[in-house]
Amino acid sequence: MKYHLCVIVIVHLIGANGDLLLLGPKFEVAGGDLAPNAHRTNSHICLLPEDRWMSTWSVLPSSSSPPGLGAYGKIMNADGTPATEKISISATENHLDPDAVYCGGNILVAWCGDNGVRLAIYNLQGVQISTTHILYNLFAVPAVTSIGSDGVVIFNNVFGSSTVKKVFMYRVRCSPDSGGTIRVVNSSTITLPSNIKGFVDTAFSDNPDTFYFIMKRRNGTDAISSVKMTVGLSLEVISEAEVPLDVSSRNDKLVYLPRGGSIFVRRVTGTVFSLQLYGENYAAMGQPVNVSSTGPEDTQSYLAAISRVVNGTEQVIITWRQKTVISSSSESQQILGMFVEVVRTTSLPTAGPTAVPTVVPTVVPTAVPTAVPTVVPTVVPTAVPTAVPTVV
Repeated sequence: MKYHLCVIVIVHLIGANGDLLLLGPKFEVAGGDLAPNAHRTNSHICLLPEDRWMSTWSVLPSSSSPPGLGAYGKIMNADGTPATEKISISATENHLDPDAVYCGGNILVAWCGDNGVRLAIYNLQGVQISTTHILYNLFAVPAVTSIGSDGVVIFNNVFGSSTVKKVFMYRVRCSPDSGGTIRVVNSSTITLPSNIKGFVDTAFSDNPDTFYFIMKRRNGTDAISSVKMTVGLSLEVISEAEVPLDVSSRNDKLVYLPRGGSIFVRRVTGTVFSLQLYGENYAAMGQPVNVSSTGPEDTQSYLAAISRVVNGTEQVIITWRQKTVISSSSESQQILGMFVEVVRTTSLPTAGPTAVPTVVPTVVPTAVPTAVPTVVPTVVPTAVPTAVPTVV
């Protein structure tokens, strides 16, 4: 039995200073076969030349907890149609959460292996051109971005047995040497206060000299804040600023726009996620717009988003995990996607809470950390925001 995806009507969200235009219909990224109990989840997105982009995701068994069945990806055209077949990054059990970045003319992919963070380099046709490199021998979920022509891999050790909580950063060459080996250029470590756990989330860069990442901080099991870290060429932390939005859940993404401001994408309920435009210093603009699942589709979660400019137009690409009920005893989870256009009407406002620089953690250059026992992370439930009216 084959289901057809529902169509989203094009909707304008008119705010005081700009519109969000949902460009329908939704499109399939992975999982059109609706294989029973194949759970595709934890998608990520990276931009490629010629307006193409790459989606990466994990495949889990019917249980919602690891071990998983592998890490995969697919290169997509500008319009959301596939440019390649599915790419098997690692079909090894318990290899999860692949993230990718375009740098140095190639694609650097990092993922979580059962015995370490792993790296591989692919060309723009989706062919692996390096050996697989084990960067760190601990279960950790990496985020990747670029600085200059190099890639940067960022992750933390909060899932390990160590009582010292750290964030690790590695700068690597995105072109393998003649033997296919990936070379690590340098590394550094952020040591967090003893009562803080830092969960690294989105990483991105908008210039060749710095990059940024969002770190969600927790005290025990409670999310207490999110911060935007600015990092330089030597992997030194330049500044740290609070993010005054509730981005503590893996279902929430804050996407910075090329021309200023941001879009906050968050899960509202199991079947609804919302988008809202923010100006400089996180000043809210207008009302959020909601996207709902209908028909045979069910819950939506694990959002990914990235911004781009296509033919002079600002857009955001969003992907998410969509659970589809096949029968009373069977379901499948797909990765679906959609485009959102940002229509500016006036300059973005600068009113609102100011991101205040805070004390920068100590940055200590380190060698590759030593192995510690692997501990599978515990999923911590987060508060579900109150639903707002749906526009479909």
